[in-house]
Amino acid sequence: MSTKFNEIVKKSSLFKPNYPVIFGPTLLLGCVLIYLEPITIPLVFLAVILSYKLEMRRHKQRMTAYSKYLDDMIENVQKDNHFAIAYMQVGIGIFDTNGLLQWYNNKFQDIVSRPQILGYHMESLLPVQKGFFDIISEQEQVLQTVSIEERTYTLQGRRIRSTSKEENQSSVSVYLYDVTELSTLRQKYNDTKLALCYVRCDNYDEVIRSLSDRGVVTLNGALSSMLTKWVKTNKGFIVHLGNDSAMMGFNHREMITIIKERFDILNSAHLINVGSRMTPTLSIGVAMDGDNLNEQLEKASDALNMALNRGGDQVVVNNHDRLNYFGATGTVVTKANRVRARIVAQMLREEIGKASHILVAGHTGEDFDSLGSAIGIAVMARSMQKPVHIVQSISDSEYQHSKTVFAKYIENNPYDDLILTSERDVQPYIDDNTLLILVDHHRKQLCAMPLLLDKISHRILIDHHRRSEDIIANINGIYQEPSSSSTSEMITELFPYFDEDLELTPYEATKLYLGIVLDSKNFTVQTNERTFEAAAFLRRFGANITLVNELFAESFDKFRYRSKLIAEAKFITPGFAVVTNSVKEKTSETTVLSAQAADELVQAKGVHGACVMTQFENTNTISMNARSDGTVYNVQLMMEALGGGGHQNMAACQIKNKTLEEALELLTKQIKQQEEDETK
Repeated sequence: MSTKFNEIVKKSSLFKPNYPVIFGPTLLLGCVLIYLEPITIPLVFLAVILSYKLEMRRHKQRMTAYSKYLDDMIENVQKDNHFAIAYMQVGIGIFDTNGLLQWYNNKFQDIVSRPQILGYHMESLLPVQKGFFDIISEQEQVLQTVSIEERTYTLQGRRIRSTSKEENQSSVSVYLYDVTELSTLRQKYNDTKLALCYVRCDNYDEVIRSLSDRGVVTLNGALSSMLTKWVKTNKGFIVHLGNDSAMMGFNHREMITIIKERFDILNSAHLINVGSRMTPTLSIGVAMDGDNLNEQLEKASDALNMALNRGGDQVVVNNHDRLNYFGATGTVVTKANRVRARIVAQMLREEIGKASHILVAGHTGEDFDSLGSAIGIAVMARSMQKPVHIVQSISDSEYQHSKTVFAKYIENNPYDDLILTSERDVQPYIDDNTLLILVDHHRKQLCAMPLLLDKISHRILIDHHRRSEDIIANINGIYQEPSSSSTSEMITELFPYFDEDLELTPYEATKLYLGIVLDSKNFTVQTNERTFEAAAFLRRFGANITLVNELFAESFDKFRYRSKLIAEAKFITPGFAVVTNSVKEKTSETTVLSAQAADELVQAKGVHGACVMTQFENTNTISMNARSDGTVYNVQLMMEALGGGGHQNMAACQIKNKTLEEALELLTKQIKQQEEDETK
């Protein structure tokens, strides 16, 4: 009888003799005989002993039979288990604490396809990354997909805990499940899923403005033919929604090819020439997924809006809520009509009228554009007799310097009392009807006081930068125009539509004029006829050019420092210059001078892009200020890829825990990527 069965017999009452059943009838009969004939006592006693012996013998025979049955059953199960493990269609391998193969079944050897595998290390037998055995040894279970000889397997690694207290390491069991058919089916399903696109000729109105009726027909035919040919080449479908827009569909396999080709349809549009002053450009929004078709349509529409709000001539691909950008190397299209400005001005007037208090917030480390646009919003609120305050992040030397200069030219500045710099100062003005207006930025981390975004639900955003995917959520109204030189220009355009009788003081006009001069680089960058019209409007209200020139004048030390940076510039690729600089501590002065050095570099002949990289040793941070002349490089895309953002010709980012050499390598990769795209 097996040891395990003996233990069960000892503990269980089911396998013990039932003495009442054994002796009951014999004792009862014996008692009757003894009562009738006392002389039968010895016979009764002998009968009891014999019945006991017989019953115990039968019990032993039953137990022996049970034990043999169990032994046979266990032996059969063990044989079956061994056979099943040895020949099952799951590869099994056991590795010791050093990662060497100790035991394996037939399927495992078939998968590995080597005659001698015992004693070999896991990483030499299976296509796993270096250190994979150590990863399994530290975790309870690890799952990974591996490919072996054109077959796909799910590799499941499990740690086998050691029973010895002295053993610190664990052995590992590996299971290989063949999922080739399932993987093939899944890939086929993924390849044939729908990728939905919205396409729009984003400057259609501007292109046809200078065309005759015949030219418009020619343009429509050229656009339709180009799109239809592109769709047919990529085995998709197209539904024309108008002369300037269409909806397309491709399967995922074809869309992946289109993405690898980086949407060459954008360049094809540039080649259309129908005699207009400008060539047509396309904006495309792509949705790769969605829980249903309606959701996918919304994602494609949102992606198209993102492309348009970033300036057009580009593609935004929404792949499982992750946005990727393509194109956008050309100049941002200038929108000549002012309908949107009128609508935004009316919306602003309504929202300000309903608010109990207005708070205006620019970006952290405010520049003249941020401060000027905040003043512009305050002018609107004050014209409606609404309480308004400007939330500011800092009061640094530049701000104090501007106050000093303004004091020499303009008396009775009423705006210093409106500035709030601490959360405690802002708190009394926050209630359910407070309106927050964000200017010159659209990302939470750039807000002068991010706390406001958590406490104020009614908010409006006005910005001239290209939209990033992490735009502040839950905005009641957005006015974002990348073709504008500055947010100050955008707000200046709103004044006539906000209130025809609105007038500006020389202080207010000068503040807004400063913002335009700063971001347009004195009317040389991202400048169009609307920029000059806004500047002329401000000049009519007394914008002080002398004051502006004095504010932009700099000390000899700053001039020499910036010149030193420029002198250290080197070309890392023809057309793109880089300066690497290291300082102990970050100050507003070093940041401004680095940006100014980048501005001057792109004004040099042969320099189409520039970046000044400054390492701040006390914070282990590298700041990048990148600039472009708009002909070859889009520095916004570069900086976005590195975690920053900005505008097509002017952008920045910060990189932590990297050396200057590592940061330079990351930047070089982005530059070469854009150069490759440009040559396609």
